[in-house]
Amino acid sequence: MKMKWLIICVVVLLGGGFLFPGAAAAGQEGISKEMLKIMHENGDISDETYRQLQDMADAPDARPEKTKKPEFMAYWDNGLAVKTDDNAFKIKFGGRILNDWASVRANDAVESAFPDESVSGTGTELRQARFFMSGTIYEQFRFNAEYDFAGTDADFTDVWIGMKNIPFLGEVRIGHQKEPFSLERLNSLKYTTFIERALPVVFAPGRNTGIKFHHSAYDNRLGWGIGAYKEVKTSDGFDDLNNYNITGRLTGAPWMAEDGRQLLHLGVSYSHKFSDEDQGYRYRMFPESHVGTFYTLDTGTFGNVTDVDLVSPEIALVLGSFSVQSEYVASFLNRETADDLEFSGYYVFCSYFLTGEHRKYAMGEAGGEFGSITPRRPFSMDGEGWGSWQIALRYSSVDLNDHDIIGGKENNYTAGINWYLNANLRWSLNYIRTELDDRNLVVDDEIFRMDDDSMDTVLMRVQVDF
Repeated sequence: MKMKWLIICVVVLLGGGFLFPGAAAAGQEGISKEMLKIMHENGDISDETYRQLQDMADAPDARPEKTKKPEFMAYWDNGLAVKTDDNAFKIKFGGRILNDWASVRANDAVESAFPDESVSGTGTELRQARFFMSGTIYEQFRFNAEYDFAGTDADFTDVWIGMKNIPFLGEVRIGHQKEPFSLERLNSLKYTTFIERALPVVFAPGRNTGIKFHHSAYDNRLGWGIGAYKEVKTSDGFDDLNNYNITGRLTGAPWMAEDGRQLLHLGVSYSHKFSDEDQGYRYRMFPESHVGTFYTLDTGTFGNVTDVDLVSPEIALVLGSFSVQSEYVASFLNRETADDLEFSGYYVFCSYFLTGEHRKYAMGEAGGEFGSITPRRPFSMDGEGWGSWQIALRYSSVDLNDHDIIGGKENNYTAGINWYLNANLRWSLNYIRTELDDRNLVVDDEIFRMDDDSMDTVLMRVQVDF
């Protein structure tokens, strides 16, 4: 009886290491083996029992190891970010503030064409005030949620859920997002060389809700994106219209050297827009300045459109600090009982960094894009650095006249200067010369025609993004 109790005590001591990991210390293991030795020498246990119990004492811990919880670390990557040590989970928080100021002077004819609008004058606008949260979950799943508080109609902008590393397809995103069309349109407004995008962007589809696939190949030298969308503009919408778009973009960088300081970018975008005949269409635009209350060009709303095709070839060349970029955009509208319409526009611009930086190129969400500028020597009050300085010139043109639609023609000449204080702060100044032709307006129940009219705009922006 005594021997049984001794054996039970030894087994309990040995088993305690399995049941209570904290108790399985070196001291306990030594006590167990010593008790076995005493019992064996006193003849309380047989040789065979002693060997079995000794094997139990020497056996490695068979308990499954506890899963180690990942540790989170916070860091700054031009914005606050948090990630786990195994990179399976990442979350980034960021935002932007874009504040614009403008001074506009128009000739008498332009003033007369818009008697109910403030044409000449000065003003300011909070162009964008956005906050976003994006991240990766379980390494493969991605999400993004961005909200814009600027203006009177605050709403979501980019809100989507995605899955990456899909064989042959790359990544899929479902939600409210930009359609893959046009280099100028896809480049974020916080990264564009000029304060506002060029005139031909009026034709490019913007953000809509749908599904998109995008991928890259050949060491990120070739990229593409394609998607199907319901045209809702805001993050939600419901109607009985057949307003769906199929949009795609293909880009490549056939020549790249010096880690992107020199490169040639080529691309083409295409979009087919399905439409009901009773769905109204309209093209109108601001004069490359969002501060103001009137549209320099406007087709008015017209119907009888069965479908629309958009085509846009693009090219960009980077030679160190010097860069050239251009696009042509054409819109072909097919009508059931009237002549088909064709509108088009193009732009070309060049830029140069006085401080030696270059435009950064990367494969974005649907092909090649240009991103943020990081000065070689960020601005410092002690005079150690003055940031990055860039000068630029642009010409852009749009024609909204065809058959019975007289929306007008516009040519803009823009000179700009950008001061990048650091990777997050930017100051920009643009001078825009606007020339307007061949537009009919109704003023006091009479047709008023603008020909060879002009206006001058000085536009300034102060920007922070993180």
